[in-house]
Amino acid sequence: MATIGENLQQVKARLAGARGVTLLAVSKSQPVDAIRAAVAAGQTAFGENYVQEAIEKMNTLPALEWHLIGPLQSNKTRVVAERFDWVQTVASEKIARRLSEQRPASLAPLNVLIQVNASGEPTKSGVAPEQPRLGVKSRRSGLVGHADLSAELGEAVECTLIGGSHVRRGDDA
Repeated sequence: MATIGENLQQVKARLAGARGVTLLAVSKSQPVDAIRAAVAAGQTAFGENYVQEAIEKMNTLPALEWHLIGPLQSNKTRVVAERFDWVQTVASEKIARRLSEQRPASLAPLNVLIQVNASGEPTKSGVAPEQPRLGVKSRRSGLVGHADLSAELGEAVECTLIGGSHVRRGDDA
């Protein structure tokens, strides 16, 4: 059976030459020792689904890049804004505003991926493509495919909009 380090090296070899790709290791439900093994193999970005589980790992391994993956409840936005580097994905203006307002000024801007419900299906999450403003502070804005979305410029959150097969980040403000 291959070790975590061997598996990571195989994945990195397959990604060699790919431009603009960052490998995100999903560490949810994994013990801290497994994360340490991945760090020893050069992995620095980790994704977690559960806020409380992630906080316990962050307290043990603070110098890594931490991503919240999956849905975020509004009652957990403060701790997420204070502790995470990335939030993937934000599906409502309410969550985006809370993250923006609750990000401490002493920290770097929070990187946020905005989920766009490009199909308009009521069973899908995300902001509507025709929504003209997200109402969040951002240092970047972006467009997805043909979606007409924009973000107000500010300091607290960096936004990338996702929801189609193509993602394009805007220029620095």
